[in-house]
Amino acid sequence: MKYCKSLINLFTILFFITWVKAQDNKTEAKPEITLTPGPIIGEYKEKDLDDSYDSGISIQCTGTTCTSTSDIVILNEGNVTISTAGTYVLEGELVGQVYISASKDDNVHLILNNIAITSEYGPAIYEVKCNKLIITSVGENSLTDSTNYPVIEDDDDDDADEDEDENDNISGNTQADDAKKKSPNACLFAKSDLSFNGKGSLIITGNYYEGIRCKKDLKFVSGIINVKAVEKGIKAKNSISIKEATINVDAVNTGIKVTKDTDPEKGFIVIDGGKVTVKAGNDGIHAETHLTINDGFVDVTESLEGLEGQMIDIVGGEIHINASDDGINASKIGSQNDQFGPPGGFGGPGGPGGFGSNQPGQGNNQPGQNAIISTEITSEIVTSIITSEETTESTDSDDDEEITDISDIGIVEDENEDEDVIVTSSTKVPPILTTKNLPIEIASTKEVPALSTKVAPSKTVKTIASVTTTKSAKSLQNRFNKRATDKETQVYIKITGGKVYVKVNGNDVDGIDSNGSLYIGGNAEVYVSNGSGDIYGFMAALDADGSNVIDKGATVIATGSSMGGFGGPGGGSGMGGPPGGFNQTNSSFGGMGGPPGGFGMETGTVKQANIQVSVNAQEAGTEIILKDSDNNVIISHKVETKYSKILISTPQIIAGANYTLIAGTETQTVTASEADE
Repeated sequence: MKYCKSLINLFTILFFITWVKAQDNKTEAKPEITLTPGPIIGEYKEKDLDDSYDSGISIQCTGTTCTSTSDIVILNEGNVTISTAGTYVLEGELVGQVYISASKDDNVHLILNNIAITSEYGPAIYEVKCNKLIITSVGENSLTDSTNYPVIEDDDDDDADEDEDENDNISGNTQADDAKKKSPNACLFAKSDLSFNGKGSLIITGNYYEGIRCKKDLKFVSGIINVKAVEKGIKAKNSISIKEATINVDAVNTGIKVTKDTDPEKGFIVIDGGKVTVKAGNDGIHAETHLTINDGFVDVTESLEGLEGQMIDIVGGEIHINASDDGINASKIGSQNDQFGPPGGFGGPGGPGGFGSNQPGQGNNQPGQNAIISTEITSEIVTSIITSEETTESTDSDDDEEITDISDIGIVEDENEDEDVIVTSSTKVPPILTTKNLPIEIASTKEVPALSTKVAPSKTVKTIASVTTTKSAKSLQNRFNKRATDKETQVYIKITGGKVYVKVNGNDVDGIDSNGSLYIGGNAEVYVSNGSGDIYGFMAALDADGSNVIDKGATVIATGSSMGGFGGPGGGSGMGGPPGGFNQTNSSFGGMGGPPGGFGMETGTVKQANIQVSVNAQEAGTEIILKDSDNNVIISHKVETKYSKILISTPQIIAGANYTLIAGTETQTVTASEADE
């Protein structure tokens, strides 16, 4: 008895320590937002488009000395301060900084006319207040910041922690790194809306942290912008829109990023045209909400993940992606790993052993019939104790039986040494079967079974649990269905036009990976090479948690290596049964858990005739040629990774017809499959 009593007290103490630690680590969750499906288009106002400067205030610089045609410009040993609206033409070579602090209604137009600005202490251009900053490039221009920045207490730095992204720190996190995330931290730093236009070029070198940082809306209308940074290349808080500009980014971390994730009208990146080239150590182009490519040329030459957003629409243009993780990835804002594995994932583990049951265990299901529901526990002092006369016995339960859920927990001190006391230690477990040798305690008005232990009367501290109930199977099934529906509509990759080339190689990679749905249709051409996975499934060329569709009209060539895709999701944790020969009649410990979920095979839906075939392993750069019976070339494509699996679908293929497939030195005669229903 003393042993049981000590064991219960030990578990009680450990429970409270764990609970207190969990409360300390609890963080406020961001509100979930609902997006309107795209695609979206950029909005460009007249001031964004205007690159003229017939008249303006001239500022000529040589080293730290500058002269101006107006005394409203403050000049002080390399520091150029602009405090009113207007057009300012900067020329020459400045060793110092352009500082802009006007009123919130002022529009400031900077004309960079063959000027080089090198800052020795902070950003080269630092804008703290105005309505909009428009930068027009004429000729060749450059901005370079210092490697050390002044410590500035920025009261308006409401997004100082916006860099705290998962996997965002490439080189390790230090106190110095944290300091660099505070404002200002970019070679060109703007707190207001920022727009670029012009017919010239601008080179921006971020030696301290980032190249360009805008805390509102950032627009690239025209001109050539080259950015190199030791952290992120280009970052904006609200949005980034690209119209016709040529942008080249070389960044140690993410190339181009928008961070706003609490407003469905913001957090987007839209590319309407131009040419964008990105080399990044992390994501190539990362949006929090929408990522839309309407036109233009996009080339992510190096990245972990090439394109990322919650809703990705590719309507036109030409896109090339080279990634060592997912090439194109769609995931929900602030998403965490679900307890339900995605299609093609590993099977779930076996359930925990039963508690005192001699009934056979259940296998894993999806969602599990006896899956555990988490809850929040609040504490209060319970002023009464429960005696042995108040105990009852549990009854058998069916699949919809209620499970216990602790809602209150308290501590009482037993002053009665003459009465046997039942101490109830209830946990969140599915209903159990017990024998009469184990008294059952009910610690609430509902008849919910809980495990109890009778202890010798003594003066001690006991835990009384107040229990609420939840329908486990139905509740989890409904939640699973809702989650699946939300993912299907709120998270997607939709390619309806343009040409998309994706190349991925790595240990755990997908070519195109949607945590919701994937749709390829219209007149889109999509070429995906996965050197480390299959066509569908785990590590695949085409992967989606929801629907995975190639529609009529699209041309798709997907290749994978010989690695097979893994199968269906594992279920929730079912109760395990006892091992053979184990007598549980007088034992409070359960048997072994059930077996893990099995493997299946994820597939996609191809709504037009297609060819799916395996070949001998081919090296990267080997061409695939498909010819019809008249020797006409239907498809000719050079694969960028090694491969042994091929999927070809195009409107030119006729179901049931024979074709000649040439893959390197291998030639096969193949018959086209019918379209899926």
